[in-house]
Amino acid sequence: MGTQAVYTSPIGHSQKYAPLCCYGQRRCLSTTQIDTLFYVTSVEPDTQMLQKAIRHHWHIENQQHWVLDVVFKEDDCQISEPISAENMALFRRVVRNLVKQHTGRKDSIRGKCIRACFDDEFRAELIFG
Repeated sequence: MGTQAVYTSPIGHSQKYAPLCCYGQRRCLSTTQIDTLFYVTSVEPDTQMLQKAIRHHWHIENQQHWVLDVVFKEDDCQISEPISAENMALFRRVVRNLVKQHTGRKDSIRGKCIRACFDDEFRAELIFG
């Protein structure tokens, strides 16, 4: 994906924070999709540094979402009560972080979650370290 960062500063805008507009282009087989993303930044307009920061942010975001969707089936969740949905989302992230930090056994995140369901000692090891 090619990304082009454009620094813009509208009239009457505070110099402390500035809007940033990025255009991203994705090619998939014969189609091309162009996205426009908007950010707010308080750093000086260094295009290379901003591109690297934006790519890093999306790398982490995509990686986390993939785990939450594939392992925890987050997209299939049918909780409609907003507070309950937020609580479950928070719970999934806490569990994901506990499992990801565990280094005692080489296993996938899904494998560790399944093992924690059936093994009280392993679950305690995940939670309490």
